[in-house]
Amino acid sequence: MPADRFDRATPPVAPTSPGLVVDEQGRGTFAVAAPRARAVDLCLRQGAAEHRQRLRHYDGGLHWGHVTGMTPGTRYGLRVDGPWEPGSGMLANPRKLLLDPWARGVSHSSPLLSAFFPFEVDAMLDRRDEVPQRSEVDSGDSAVWSVVVDDAFDWQDDLRPMVDWDATVLYELHVKGFTRLHPELPPEQRGTYAGLGHPAVTGYLRDLGVTSIELLPIHAAMDEPHLTRLGLTNYWGYSTMSYFAPEPSLATAAAQQAGAQAVLEEVKTMVRRLHAAGFEVILDVVYNHTARAAATAPPSRCAAWTTSSTTGPTTVSPRTSPAPAAPSTPAPCTRWIWSSPPCATGCRRSTWTGSASTSPPRSAATTAASAPTIRCCARSSPTPCCGT
Repeated sequence: MPADRFDRATPPVAPTSPGLVVDEQGRGTFAVAAPRARAVDLCLRQGAAEHRQRLRHYDGGLHWGHVTGMTPGTRYGLRVDGPWEPGSGMLANPRKLLLDPWARGVSHSSPLLSAFFPFEVDAMLDRRDEVPQRSEVDSGDSAVWSVVVDDAFDWQDDLRPMVDWDATVLYELHVKGFTRLHPELPPEQRGTYAGLGHPAVTGYLRDLGVTSIELLPIHAAMDEPHLTRLGLTNYWGYSTMSYFAPEPSLATAAAQQAGAQAVLEEVKTMVRRLHAAGFEVILDVVYNHTARAAATAPPSRCAAWTTSSTTGPTTVSPRTSPAPAAPSTPAPCTRWIWSSPPCATGCRRSTWTGSASTSPPRSAATTAASAPTIRCCARSSPTPCCGT
């Protein structure tokens, strides 16, 4: 993003809110709220190369800069340098690529990878050390990137239906679950945004008397660590990593292949068709369900701006790491991992140590609080799952 004549001739105007604001040529400003960060770099991905631009201006908690070349399809992300204070919840690590919290598109869906964590983790995605050590692994090659999209769309005189409360019949559904096995949908549209907007689906819902459709989360998401350890996924989408970007995996294969712009347009087309069929469209958004999930999860997706303020969706409150147990007593087992059936071949046994602060899962044997109970991992691991 080299400076051009536009940059030299036009003094940058400080933005008043975070996000990317550019013209048709991709020129404008980018800002992100990171009041405790020492430095923030805007990173562009071009093929296998990554180009970085330091956001040199700072006003009112916003790191910002004048940018060029931010045209639709451009992949970008952020790297934040700042305090490494795990006890205060501040885990700035410039080796980790972060999403723009205000991005309207993301590059792809991804499983949770060890490279995304700001601290060192083992094969089961647990911290290697009681005191988190900053990871030296760069996540750029495997990261989910923010993508610039064009907001222009042919809404075809679309109008949002306004249904009176006393006439509302609300149907809550999951995009994939509701359409995946629908026999009247083209195979390529089953389980997708496009499928939900198909006349076969809208006609069925209309025949039921439905007036309003509430969609379970369709925001870009990533599975939480505890589910990844178990080999499971958050099917319902309650693990948001980007609130303003749609989840790519719910789009048709063709849209996913075409990129973030095509995914966004498929979502908008779905909404337009649902409106045309007379339905209100309501999005389920839960702000206390994020891909971060816990203090031990990587903050490198939806927020990692080293701040304890609550100035909007670009920040998260820090979470204090638990104090280590005294050396003279066994550390309590605070994580439950087992297989079905219990202790199947290939599982590594692990011991639960009961304590006043922990209790067995509902499926655990009913024993005294201090009695050890043998459980096992959901899959083999080079390290013990819990206890010894």
